[in-house]
Amino acid sequence: MNEKLEALKKEIDEKLSKVENINMLTEIKNIYLSKKGPVAELSNQLRDLSVEEKKTFGKALNDFKTMVSDKIDSLRNKFKEEELNR
Repeated sequence: MNEKLEALKKEIDEKLSKVENINMLTEIKNIYLSKKGPVAELSNQLRDLSVEEKKTFGKALNDFKTMVSDKIDSLRNKFKEEELNR
């Protein structure tokens, strides 16, 4: 499970590094953090884990979602600021 999370982290980081505007950013957020996205799929797999694994992986998954949301918000603020300064 952690391998999937790490691979997803790399994939998202790579896509975020190529974002050029708010529209691209919104598209990435919709793809990865939507109800049918890969992060939600990992959440759905929690039910198949033991109690201990759920605690560990659930925390890692929540930390991951928070990190991705923070990065997206940071980039969104950067793009809004750049637009205001034009």
